[in-house]
Amino acid sequence: MPEEISFPAAAVVAAAGVVRWHAIRPGAFTHAQRHMLIALFAIAAALVLSTPTAHTAIQSFTGLPYAARLAANGLTLVAVFSVIVMVACVTAGPDRTATLRRKRRLAIALSITFALMTLGYASSDTAFDSLADLDTQYVVAQLAYWGFLGACVVRFIRSLSRYVTRHDVRPRMRAAMFFIVAAAVVGIVWVVFNVGGLVISYLTRQPENPFGTVSHGLAGAAAVLVAVGMTVPVVPVGYLRVVRRYRVARLLRNLTPMWRDLTTVVPTVQLRQAALDDEPSVLLYRRVIEIRDAELLLLPYAPAGIPDLVASSYRRRRRPDHAAVRSEAVALCVAIDRYRVKAPPFHHSATADDEAADAADLLWEARWLVRVHRAMRTDKAVPRLRQQAIALSERLES
Repeated sequence: MPEEISFPAAAVVAAAGVVRWHAIRPGAFTHAQRHMLIALFAIAAALVLSTPTAHTAIQSFTGLPYAARLAANGLTLVAVFSVIVMVACVTAGPDRTATLRRKRRLAIALSITFALMTLGYASSDTAFDSLADLDTQYVVAQLAYWGFLGACVVRFIRSLSRYVTRHDVRPRMRAAMFFIVAAAVVGIVWVVFNVGGLVISYLTRQPENPFGTVSHGLAGAAAVLVAVGMTVPVVPVGYLRVVRRYRVARLLRNLTPMWRDLTTVVPTVQLRQAALDDEPSVLLYRRVIEIRDAELLLLPYAPAGIPDLVASSYRRRRRPDHAAVRSEAVALCVAIDRYRVKAPPFHHSATADDEAADAADLLWEARWLVRVHRAMRTDKAVPRLRQQAIALSERLES
C-alpha cells in the first residue's frame, strides 16, 4: 500500500518541479524560486525513501536499518524549511532582513532536530514500521521531529492566511497560496496521526504503526497539493481562458431564469444593442446590468425593515453574506408583489447589498445574483418572511 500511494505522489511532485524549472529563464533564479525547487524535489525524494522497497534497498547497501527513514525525515525537514523560506520571500517584499533572520533560526532548529533524530535512530535497531522494541530515547527523538514539523506548519498557516486575504495579491498567486494552505492543513492532520501512532505503538507494543496507511495517504495528499499550488502560477493562459469561459457559460445558464423573471416584470430595463450578444461574457455582463437596473426600480417598493426581519429569523449566528442574500431575496419578492398591484413606493433609497454592489469582479457579481435567485425559490424561510414584510408594508402605509 505505501508504494501505491507514495510513488504516484512522488511522480506528480517531481513533474511539478520539472515544469517550474523549465518555466524559469536560465540564470534568472530568485531566492524564492530556488527554495521552491529544493522543496519540490526534496518532497519527491522523501516520498520515495519512505517506501518499504527503498528501505530494503538502502539497508542492504548500508547495513543500517534506519538509514532510509532517517534520510526521508531529513528531506522532509529540508522541504518544510524551503517552503517556509520561499513564502517568507514572497510575502516580505523588498525587505529581506526579517527573512534572513527567520531563515537562520529555522536552520538552527532544523539542525538540532535532525541531530536528536539521528541519535534516536542510532540507539535502536528498529526495522521499518516495526515499533515493538522502541526505547524512550527513540520516542523522544521522534516526538521532537514531529513537534518541530507541527510547530512550523502551524506558524506557516497563520502567516500565509494573513497574506492570501490581502487585496493586492494577484488572483493566480492567491489561488496558488490557497492550495499550499490546504496542503499545510493536511500536513497538520498527518503530524497528529503519526504522533498518535507512535504513542499507541510505544504504550501497547504493537508490531507496527496502526495509522501507517493513513499516514502515507495524508503525506501523498499534502505533497500533491503543494505541487499543484506551486504549478498554478505557470499554468498556460490558454487553459485559464478555457476555465473562465466554462464558468461564464455556467453562470449565464444559472442567471438567465432570474433575468427572465425580472425583465418580465420590468421590461424597460432590457438593453437594445444587439452587438456582440453571441459572446457569453458580454451577454453575462448585460444580464447583470439589466438585473441590477430592475432592482433599482423595484427595491423602493420593499419596506426598509426587511434586514431586521431577516436577522430575527436566525436562531443562531450566521455569516453576514448569508443574511444579506436572504434579505435581498425577500426584498425582491415583496417589491415584485407590490409593483404588480401598483402599490406606491416607499420614500427610501433601498438598494442591493453594498458588498455585492461594490464587487468589481463580474463572475463574483453573477454568483451573488444566482445565490439571491436560489434563495427566492428554495429558501424555506423566504415565504414566511415575505408575509411578514407585506404586513409591515401595510402597517407603514396606514
